[in-house]
Amino acid sequence: MKILIVSVNAGGGHTAAMYSLLLSLQRFAPYVGVECFTSPNRVLEPLHRLAYTHGASLYNVVYKATAHSTALRKMYFGMVYSSIRAFSGELAPLMGQYDAVISTHFMQTYALLKAKHTLGLPTKIIAYVPDFDHSCIHVPCYASLRVDAVLAQGTLLLKKLAHLYSFTPERLQACWLSPASHLH
Repeated sequence: MKILIVSVNAGGGHTAAMYSLLLSLQRFAPYVGVECFTSPNRVLEPLHRLAYTHGASLYNVVYKATAHSTALRKMYFGMVYSSIRAFSGELAPLMGQYDAVISTHFMQTYALLKAKHTLGLPTKIIAYVPDFDHSCIHVPCYASLRVDAVLAQGTLLLKKLAHLYSFTPERLQACWLSPASHLH
């Protein structure tokens, strides 16, 4: 089995999660071929920095509201669609080489679902949801296509996903990752 773990520079947590997943798979599933890919797209990094330093309160309100409103999630994805299109363009050519792709950022997860749907690939898409985050924005769908599995630190999110999307227990896994700061 070959697995690709993808990340984007949008603060340090996404990349740290990617490397932590890599180390965990190498240690506990050494028979799995695993590789990493960090997007060269740098658009999100300054936006995250701006949101967290100058607009944290507003960002958090909008972000939390997406957990309760499908319309607001659609609007949010519409606003960031140019980044999603760029991620799709860079990830689509890689997908056919792997049995599964684990995404550490929801925009990349959306782009992977879009590419899987468009290209008709059998590649499994797995979303990693960080930091005990309970927002369903991390688990997008595209053209009624959902992720094949979710790895999440927050068990509340896993319960919410099981209820909202009828995910079976096999598709949901709680995990706790240690930051791999020495790999940056």
